[in-house]
Amino acid sequence: MNDIIIRSSTEEDIGGITDLFLPRKRDSEIFKWVISDGNENFRSLVAECENQIVGHIAYVSTEYAYEGKQYTGVFTIEWMVDPKFSGQAGLKLFSKVLKIGDFTFIIGGTKVVNQIYPLLKFGQPLNVLKFLKVTKPLKYFEALDNKIWKRFAKTIYYARHSIFSKHYPTNSEITLCPLKQGHKIVGESDPSTVVNSCKEDHLDWLLKAPGVNVHSFTVKRSKIPIGTAICYTQSVQNVTSGRIVYLSLLPKENAIWDRVVQSLEEFLMNQGCCVITTLASYPPFIDVLKTRGHVITHELPFWLKDRKKLFLDASWHLTYLEGDLDYRGLHLTDFVQEEAGRNAE
Repeated sequence: MNDIIIRSSTEEDIGGITDLFLPRKRDSEIFKWVISDGNENFRSLVAECENQIVGHIAYVSTEYAYEGKQYTGVFTIEWMVDPKFSGQAGLKLFSKVLKIGDFTFIIGGTKVVNQIYPLLKFGQPLNVLKFLKVTKPLKYFEALDNKIWKRFAKTIYYARHSIFSKHYPTNSEITLCPLKQGHKIVGESDPSTVVNSCKEDHLDWLLKAPGVNVHSFTVKRSKIPIGTAICYTQSVQNVTSGRIVYLSLLPKENAIWDRVVQSLEEFLMNQGCCVITTLASYPPFIDVLKTRGHVITHELPFWLKDRKKLFLDASWHLTYLEGDLDYRGLHLTDFVQEEAGRNAE
């Protein structure tokens, strides 16, 4: 077998890369955004043999703050290899990415790759919790593509807070103001917690996400900025879904976390969202989501390769901001799907 060459991807490679994913069809424009750095460069590598693309891996490189220092974290995405070359190309691609940045991590993964990560000396220091809250029970019920008894059971389970609990008054001290172009991310610092710094280039990439509506906010308390939030909404066949993509660290007062989450919920409901999804690992955020009726749907493993032993005692504030998780699965898989939606990302 001829040698496999690992090289950076180019736009001319997109067709060959997306062919690796067949029969799953990929929208080429969305795929180009996923692997881009927000400009005209790709964070992507291909494995090539005899002028044919036989493997691909991409990554998202982001700055993280911890103990007063900045570290580069690399989140691997879109790892796919032609089965005939899996042994050679797969390991070469992954090994190349592992050398980028100060640490490498993945959230979630298939059963197969979750068996591979420990062999590559990834640890699993925690699970990241995936939450769902139904805000419009009737609309959610109508959107489900299940037998009627299952639709009824799912609606009651995920909407029980909305159906049976009282609604809290809005705290007038907390307001959401549109994040203006050029404004920096605002948030609390916690030396003991690893936090995505969401630098300007990463924020710009997030705000260009295709196929969704992006809503970014500065969170203010009595007109003083205390945090930043990013939400996505998406409408498919007259069903609107919402997501809290990112909420920065806030002051360590449960009442503040509660009022900010409440304000985000109300905004998303006003956008017509019948369901809200959120990802969280930071205990104060998790506690408020549970209190406000967000139900845990998955516990996703957090795989970490910490070669320099930087984060042995760290806690983590992880959200949908990490990697390319932000736009994925916004329209739920058990909702009625458009035919075009089945073939997209």
